[in-house]
Amino acid sequence: MKTENIIKIGHPVISFFERVKYYISIYIGIISLFGLFYAFDEGRKGFLSFILFMSLVFGLFIIYKIYKTKLYLTDFYSDSYRVEICYLNCSEEQTILSTIEKIEIKLKNTSSRAGFDCEIEIIIDNKKFIINDDFDWGFSEMKTLFEYIKSHKQEILTEKEKFIISRIEEKLKRTPF
Repeated sequence: MKTENIIKIGHPVISFFERVKYYISIYIGIISLFGLFYAFDEGRKGFLSFILFMSLVFGLFIIYKIYKTKLYLTDFYSDSYRVEICYLNCSEEQTILSTIEKIEIKLKNTSSRAGFDCEIEIIIDNKKFIINDDFDWGFSEMKTLFEYIKSHKQEILTEKEKFIISRIEEKLKRTPF
């Protein structure tokens, strides 16, 4: 794995309100879909309970997703030793200056029956950033960032990490954006 000495990844700022609005619109869409099923269902007694239960389940899932995006990493710059991370804490822009040795990074496979998906978890200065492809980050940038940090910390990739990276590469071949 060959990596450059300098990495700079930047994204436009997406406010916390915009991130919340994204997840709320998904929730409303799901609930509306269940509502349509309810409107055309003949035996409505048990179906209303089902809709309420599913609303609660999806509501909790959406709240969890919103909580995970409270800290949103927008920019990452490193010269292989020093690291500058710009992020949003809700909608307030903040910066962390540190060294690459103080970063803990994990690559997680979050795939489901819907297809391949993954996320990167970065922990620095007791702050946990979850990077996924829900907003601006793409698989290519996620792979580049993960390999860069692992390489410059001189950490060897585990078999699980190699497998996830190979899945990312396969996904990039099919859909390069």
